[in-house]
Amino acid sequence: MRKQSPVIEAAASDGDAPVVRRTAGKRARSPEEKAAVRQALITAGRRAFAGQEYSKVSLRGIAAAAGYTPAVVYHYFADRQALFMAVREEDLERAIEQISAATRDEADPAMRLRKLLLAMLRHWRAHFDQYEILFSGVGRQPTPRTSEGTPFGRSEVAIRSYQQYENAVRDFFDSLPRYPMPLKLATDSIVVAIHGAVAVPVHLETMKWSAGEKVAKVIADSFIAAWSAAARGGEAQIGSTLP
Repeated sequence: MRKQSPVIEAAASDGDAPVVRRTAGKRARSPEEKAAVRQALITAGRRAFAGQEYSKVSLRGIAAAAGYTPAVVYHYFADRQALFMAVREEDLERAIEQISAATRDEADPAMRLRKLLLAMLRHWRAHFDQYEILFSGVGRQPTPRTSEGTPFGRSEVAIRSYQQYENAVRDFFDSLPRYPMPLKLATDSIVVAIHGAVAVPVHLETMKWSAGEKVAKVIADSFIAAWSAAARGGEAQIGSTLP
């Protein structure tokens, strides 16, 4: 039951999470009204998970923050983990869309890869609360799973996020005389490197770091240069002799 029976409406705001507007009305019944209620709970859940440890977040508190009684939450989410999963899926989905938009019109594979990494850094630096929920809480949170029991890292949206980088690396490799190293190792390496550029300066902010975008450009240009040289130099693939 909704407190004072308002209906929640959601409207997009600058490409970020929808703004929740409450208006007096009957209980949510239409698909649009139900979607808006669900969105309000996700928005309140995101704030809760970003602001405190997972173990201390309660569905009762999230419901109250969204303006609902606790019973309403269970119409949309089976438990706390289901809501947590929904927050992570929405945030990663939005990241995929915004990062993709930054590279969509770039025809040159090397520049597209460079722009992808810069867009990734810019997005997560601008939404670091979401980044913390998605990546930095690992080890302090239970492994989130889909309703089918699939770990979040193997969920459909997580796979698409990884493929976004893998496809960019593959397109660049296809423009070279030969692949300079195994595709998966290359993708893993560049993803790990750019995540370091996102997170390390924030978690160790007392140190004086170079500007984030400069670091991201160095990472991108270094990988691109090394791969280009290896592809044209005739030596063994990078990493091929590693155990």
